[in-house]
Amino acid sequence: MLEWIDTLGRVSMETVWLPLLAWTVLWLLGEAIARLPLRVHPLVRYRATQALLFALPLGFALAPFLDAGRLAPWWVERSVVTVSEVTVAGIPVPAGEVARLTEVAPPVWTLELALGLLLLVAVAFALVRLAALVGQARDLRALRRGLPDGEPLAAEDAKAHGVSRRVRIAETDAAPVPMTFGVLRPVIVMPASLRGAERDLARSHELVHVRHHDALAAWLEAVVAAVFAFHPGVHRLVSRCDLLREMACDAALLSHPAVS
Repeated sequence: MLEWIDTLGRVSMETVWLPLLAWTVLWLLGEAIARLPLRVHPLVRYRATQALLFALPLGFALAPFLDAGRLAPWWVERSVVTVSEVTVAGIPVPAGEVARLTEVAPPVWTLELALGLLLLVAVAFALVRLAALVGQARDLRALRRGLPDGEPLAAEDAKAHGVSRRVRIAETDAAPVPMTFGVLRPVIVMPASLRGAERDLARSHELVHVRHHDALAAWLEAVVAAVFAFHPGVHRLVSRCDLLREMACDAALLSHPAVS
């Protein structure tokens, strides 16, 4: 069992941990830039945060096509050379020399075993989060089935908000706040208590979500957050995406000439 975990750690070193290390450096750089007092539109900040988040799975997809061996940490390289000299080259090395090399570089099998165990823990976290995501999808499907028929959005109204897709608007007392979901068939759910100008503003806000395809973006962000649930940077970026997504819709709404 330990040998299998050791092999898993060796294989994952260049295919998993090095791309993750490179992305972590990129994320820390993004965190430093985000703290700067820059006046940037929320939609631009949202897209930049999205790009940084999606760079993580993209880096994993490109890892097999890159020469990650050149990026290997120095201790991995020193350890491989040490093992090669002792076991492969067949050159006898005195015990004192082996002990000295061991003090300089940690043994490969210890590092690889630790990485293999960490990878198993990461996979377990991902499976739990993906199962929770499937449960959320089922809840949304059940909510959609329980909604009243509602009414389709008028074509003129949709065009005025820059929406070209068919949108259904439903009212229900079960919705505490306005919400929009549905990737292919978007549905705007409005609380039945909203009336007048407040309802019109909330509907316009949700239509901006539809125009920006935010339902699809939110699901993609949730999948990335589930797969890489063990990385704290992913959770920070997803939370920031949630906030900036709402801020971008508010900014678009406030820039409309009909809104004071």
